[in-house]
Parts: sequence; structure tokens; C-alpha cells
Amino acid sequence: MSRRGAGLRRSSDGRSIAASFSDIGSFLTCVLVLALSAGLAEAQAPVPVHLQGFWVPGEAACNSKLGVSVGARSLKFKNAGQHREFRTETCLSCEGGARYAGPVIWVLPQPNQEMQFVLYLNADERVGVARVEFQSDALKAAFPIHHVELKRCAK
Repeated sequence: MSRRGAGLRRSSDGRSIAASFSDIGSFLTCVLVLALSAGLAEAQAPVPVHLQGFWVPGEAACNSKLGVSVGARSLKFKNAGQHREFRTETCLSCEGGARYAGPVIWVLPQPNQEMQFVLYLNADERVGVARVEFQSDALKAAFPIHHVELKRCAK
């Protein structure tokens, strides 16, 4: 049995609404491709300028040697003389799905890198607060800011 036109409404001229598609499968494929392209464009957005800068533990002074420096498409974890830098991507809807319009932005390693952390900007929907979750034990040991509330200092 053919799926062509199955379950589609017809317009006033008798053609199916998805007449330009040969079957439901190609129609759904097109919808999926469009949705994924929108997500990819979103993931390629840089970190907004007002969230870029040096983030330190909330109780620390801004000249702290411990923190994370956030750039448009990269970040660097710092602790005294050691540092670790990553190329990053942002996700504007990871917090609550495609319709999420809240302030939380996830900063993640680029897909070709191991998933070692997630930096949440405006964490817990609190503007001006960030939090890092490390998946890497080595990063947790080197940079003791796992689940620590961070504040932004000067760029």
C-alpha cells in the first residue's frame, strides 16, 4: 500500500498540502533537515559579549588565580600557573528544549573533542551566575570549581 498522500489534507484545488513531496517519508525528512539546520546554526552562535570575560568563584576577588576565561568561541580554565584551553560551541536551547527562551546558555567542547565539561552561563536562570560541571576527574582535580557558583569580572 502506498503512503503517498496518506493522511494529508487537500487544498481547494485538490492537491495535497505537501504536493511537492513524493511521499510522507521525504516530507518528514525535509522537516527533520530544517530542524537540524536551525539547531546547527544556533550551536554555532558565539558566547554573547556581555557574558565573555573572566569568571571566578563567587567568594573570590577578581584577581583570583582560579577561574575560567570565556571568549566568543573558546574558554580557558585557570588555576595559578596551570591552564587548559578548549574550542567551544554554545547551545541556547539545551536547558529547556527547542522552545526555551530563558537566559541559560550552555558552553560545551566542540563535537570533535571529548565531552569533559559543561559551563552554564546564567546558571539556574540566575543572570550573572555561572557554574561548571566537569565530567573529567583530571579537570576536577586541577581546577577546583566543579559546581562552584562563579561571578563575572572584567573582560
